[in-house]
Amino acid sequence: MEDLGADDLFLCPNSGRCVLSWTPGMAMIEQSLRGKALVVSILSGRREVSPAMVVEELGSSCGILLGNVRVEVTRPSNFLITFTSDVDCSAVLDQTRQFQVAGAQLSFRLCTRMAFVVMLAIKGLPAHACESEALKQILNKLDCQLIEIFEPADAFMTEVLAWATKPSST
Repeated sequence: MEDLGADDLFLCPNSGRCVLSWTPGMAMIEQSLRGKALVVSILSGRREVSPAMVVEELGSSCGILLGNVRVEVTRPSNFLITFTSDVDCSAVLDQTRQFQVAGAQLSFRLCTRMAFVVMLAIKGLPAHACESEALKQILNKLDCQLIEIFEPADAFMTEVLAWATKPSST
């Protein structure tokens, strides 16, 4: 095994690849999201659209209750929406042609498998940047979704667990 020098940023590889076995936990998470998660893209009127605005519109247009939906930012113009029931998810998917938020047309599609769970080590972040919202911004740029932030062993490195669609590019 190659020693890359944990304390030397210049000796770390720019990217790496690994193969993960599909675990029972991953299968359980995927099963719990099946039919209950949508990926949303902003198509037109690229105005600022917040998760709160999407939740409000889901309530008024589709009758979705606030406690039955969660909207998370996945990229600057995309969201991941999870519902407590597949009935609510289907109701929103049926409304996709008429759905607008603040003048922006939104497109919905069922969430397909985020095929890989990856553990990433983020080195050299200042202490104030090691909080969940800042880490989500970093991960979103890598096409990853945050699952868990691990307790840091030191102030130099933060480790996270995330879903990734293309781990070869992370």
